[in-house]
Amino acid sequence: MIVLASLTGVMAGCGAVLFTLLIDVISGITVRPIYQLTLQHAGWMAVLCVIPISGLLLVAWFTRRFAPEAQGHGVPEVILSVARYDGIIRPQASLVRILASGVCIGT
Repeated sequence: MIVLASLTGVMAGCGAVLFTLLIDVISGITVRPIYQLTLQHAGWMAVLCVIPISGLLLVAWFTRRFAPEAQGHGVPEVILSVARYDGIIRPQASLVRILASGVCIGT
């Protein structure tokens, strides 16, 4: 049991590091270049304000297109899957939720 708990902790830590890297990469692609331009020219401020809106629209399209059950907070969906589907959650829904969260936070 201790070995399984240790393995779970290590895997969760690796997942947290990868998620942080995902957010950093998305932020580096979307926000940081525009922010650097904003420091040089004030006219880029409007573009900087549009980035979160475009990220939100991308997340909404992405979740509706590939995994509609990934929309929402997540806790009610997990309760529903435990109650009705023996706790089975599609791997695609988990992957879409991770990517959507990374894009939402990164933008």
